[in-house]
Amino acid sequence: MKKKYLQFLFFILFLNSLISIAQKDPGKINLIHQWTFDNGTANDVININSVNGVLQGGATIKDRALIFSSQGQFLSFSGSALALNTYSVISQEIWYCSVAGANTGYTMLSYFGNISGGLGYNYIYTSTARKDNVSRTAISNGTYNSEIYANGPEYDDGIVHHMISVIDADSIFLYIDGELTSKVINTISLSTIGTSLAYLGKSGYTDDPTWIGTIYKFSIYNKKLTPDEVKYLYNKGPEESKMFAASVNSVAFDEFYTSQKITVSMLNISDTVKITMPDGITVTPSIIPAKTNNLLLTLNYDTSFIVDGNINFLGKDTLYLTIPVKSLKNNCYSKLYPDAENLIFDPFISDLDFFSGWGNRSINNDIQYVYCGATSGKVSGINGGSLDVNLTGKLLPNTKYRIKAKVYLTGGSFQIGIFGWSDNQPDYNKIISITDSWQDVDFTFTTGSPLGLKQGVFFNNYGLTGITGYIDNWEMYAVPEIYLSLSNIEFLTQGSKKVTIRKVN
Repeated sequence: MKKKYLQFLFFILFLNSLISIAQKDPGKINLIHQWTFDNGTANDVININSVNGVLQGGATIKDRALIFSSQGQFLSFSGSALALNTYSVISQEIWYCSVAGANTGYTMLSYFGNISGGLGYNYIYTSTARKDNVSRTAISNGTYNSEIYANGPEYDDGIVHHMISVIDADSIFLYIDGELTSKVINTISLSTIGTSLAYLGKSGYTDDPTWIGTIYKFSIYNKKLTPDEVKYLYNKGPEESKMFAASVNSVAFDEFYTSQKITVSMLNISDTVKITMPDGITVTPSIIPAKTNNLLLTLNYDTSFIVDGNINFLGKDTLYLTIPVKSLKNNCYSKLYPDAENLIFDPFISDLDFFSGWGNRSINNDIQYVYCGATSGKVSGINGGSLDVNLTGKLLPNTKYRIKAKVYLTGGSFQIGIFGWSDNQPDYNKIISITDSWQDVDFTFTTGSPLGLKQGVFFNNYGLTGITGYIDNWEMYAVPEIYLSLSNIEFLTQGSKKVTIRKVN
């Protein structure tokens, strides 16, 4: 019996030694640059040859993290000071959390290289979410058609992830969450890397949207990190201190938008965390066990309540996080024609299931960019995406239609357009150019005969200059020849009345 016990004890010790061997601290000898954002700045924490970052476009640092909350925000460095073209091997480590579903275009977490004619060239980059639904790290001695790259699964889920890219003279490795996802042969010298641009959250291609999310730590090693070292860095986590993070910074509801899912993550927290909500909001689950990571919460709003308060995440003695939450009303919207069918089934753009399209399109819940209620439609990035409504089988030939919407633009022009309005005709487009305020867009068009094979209406910036566009209170109607407004009936005498008829075509 004693012999069996000793054998078991030696087996346990052997397993523990294997676990410790499977993780190895890479040390700091080859850690050349690191940005942790812990002191509220974008300064390099490596004191030798430090290269500090510069916040751009409204990017912020809060709660020991770099935050990109909207299009055009990024962090820049001096590429010549970094001088990555002098390295024998480059390992990039990045801890990040996207805003869920916000990065459907060709976004990049990091980019180091040059640009010419709007195209990046002679570069390396990392990306967690792309239009082709992969993650990637790549090197190029030209533009995109000269890339050598390693792909992995796309992560745009509002969950904290860890990525390491390793590029040396003969190989490219991509690790995600401690695991090797891809390895390819490399034949491009690191000496070809350009030094004119160095970014976090921004691509070297002018038309690509910036990345939306949070970066907790970014490190550059002049060392080929091994799988054991990658595992060590992943298990160590982004912070040595306590961290509690959520996939959103605020929450809003209205009478149509009554449910939202958010993700929370914690690190180095041994507390059980209780979630408290204002009256009218419920959450499932309401208790977060200690050391839980990437937990999905479902929030539901009871429309009989008016809400203006906070969601609190409370430990035993610590308030870890507060998220503002409020309810809003869609009472600023009234239909142009109360008795007619609005062909935009969801005029408040509160559910993406009612829309088609492509690229970087989403439901916006940031009330700064909502005209009415809690949501609006959002398209971001130059040529970034399109929010479409399928109208096939709903349009009539030789019929006048009216489209009206509230639109808010940043950075340039967008358009509302109709395809298939007449067979063999180009799209009918209404260009919108006024920026930085909510504007009325109101126009009519008449369909041809026959119609195109497929019909639809869209909101996008394809071929235009806009960076981000928001749309709300979207309406589209077949216009009657004569519209009778019953609200304008006046009874003059017994048995007589005055009727106002408004001709609208």
